[in-house]
Amino acid sequence: MSALSGLGIDNALISIDGPELPCGDGSAAPFVEPIMEAGTVAQDAPRHIYRITEPIVVTEDDAMLAAFPADEDAFKVVFDLDYGSNSHRIKRQTQAYASNNGDFLHEICRARTYSLKEEAQALWENGMCRHLTPKDVLVIGDDGPIDNSYRYDNEPVRHKIVDLIGDLY
Repeated sequence: MSALSGLGIDNALISIDGPELPCGDGSAAPFVEPIMEAGTVAQDAPRHIYRITEPIVVTEDDAMLAAFPADEDAFKVVFDLDYGSNSHRIKRQTQAYASNNGDFLHEICRARTYSLKEEAQALWENGMCRHLTPKDVLVIGDDGPIDNSYRYDNEPVRHKIVDLIGDLY
């Protein structure tokens, strides 16, 4: 969904032959590239646009999501990722994104999913995600990514934006 949104596609029919979409590296890039190869076509179908008309704030524990009305025809995000003082492996990171400036392709869509080493280990021990290795996704250990490197210095917060775009789309 993030790939569709980032490419400005709002009318698509997608057929899936299987129990779920392949996740690849958890970024939107494995979907963006084939969509761009296939190309898009402008249509006359009416667009349904949802607009924020008053501020919306949702909080849970230490987390907050706020949405505000905007005059522009763009989706804008400022994401502040902060796991608190007890997370030395993923430092506080901030990233801004605007849907109307072309940043999705170069700054957002390639950000991969991530987990801490112990989270990945627990999944593997429970028989889940066995096809994925630290070379496929970001598994973060005490010294940073295991068998991998960051595509961006703040890749975790950029991936959270990939997720948010897809979730809201």
